[in-house]
Amino acid sequence: MLGRGVEKSNCHAMVSRLEAMVDKSHKNLLDKRADEFRSKKASFSCCRDSEKAESAVSDARNGKAKDITKMEKKSKQSSALLKKADKDYTEAAYLAESARQDWDMTVARVSIK
Repeated sequence: MLGRGVEKSNCHAMVSRLEAMVDKSHKNLLDKRADEFRSKKASFSCCRDSEKAESAVSDARNGKAKDITKMEKKSKQSSALLKKADKDYTEAAYLAESARQDWDMTVARVSIK
């Protein structure tokens, strides 16, 4: 009888470690997805601002505004911000996918054991 109690204790400890691995991997996945969402939102906002600036430059060139150089400068700045935001979003999406694959592999490894 004593041997079975020890086996149960060891089994429970092993299950707890495996659950901890899966929980850690899942938390990492959720964090990366949240970062991806924030980056996507920022990228979308920068895109909208860049489009507005381009539209303002186009209107200025058509004679509807006087200060073209100021608008062109703002357009270039917003374009640079858009490139950076898109790069950040791409990296965040890559990291989120990597975290998803890690979580998937962790679940598969735990399921085999």
